[in-house]
Amino acid sequence: MKCSKSLILILLMLALTSSALAQFKNWSRLISFNGGYVLLDGEATDNTMNGYAFGITYEQVNMYGELSTGVLISYLAGHDEDSDNNRRINYQSIPILLQSKLFFGSEKIKGYLQVGIGIQFSRIEFTSEKLLLQDGDSGLVLGLGLGGLLFTDEKLFINLAYNLTFMSNSYYRGGIVHLFKLGIGFQSI
Repeated sequence: MKCSKSLILILLMLALTSSALAQFKNWSRLISFNGGYVLLDGEATDNTMNGYAFGITYEQVNMYGELSTGVLISYLAGHDEDSDNNRRINYQSIPILLQSKLFFGSEKIKGYLQVGIGIQFSRIEFTSEKLLLQDGDSGLVLGLGLGGLLFTDEKLFINLAYNLTFMSNSYYRGGIVHLFKLGIGFQSI
């Protein structure tokens, strides 16, 4: 009984100590790995494609800790299936964005607003019973986002975010992407 009370006390002290060290640092570099759920709404279509996404973000925080700039590279995949008409649409894209974030909140929990611009490379595939069409394209990407960082210690954080992205293509229609993501990240000073 005495041993378990001591163990609980030690674990509580370690948790409080790591919580005290958990903070956002000015001039730090942040790298995060994210994954999530994506909804793709194509222009002039009635269908929404469901799918998944994962990506990596690298950014540099300025000296006041309020702004950061960086690069986001993602992979998105979605599909739409119509079993009544025996057809399927697969969509894949690799967007690369230059982005900036405006941070607010405490040193342990930081919220942010994000804007980005970049390019995307996409591939679409339409299959039906007797037809297979494939095409690749590229275009402009414009993104807005909102999220938060929870620092668990001085170097580790959890990222939760929502991104709204417009992706255009040069030949076929663009669309809107809704991305809900969760990730883990590392801070270096």
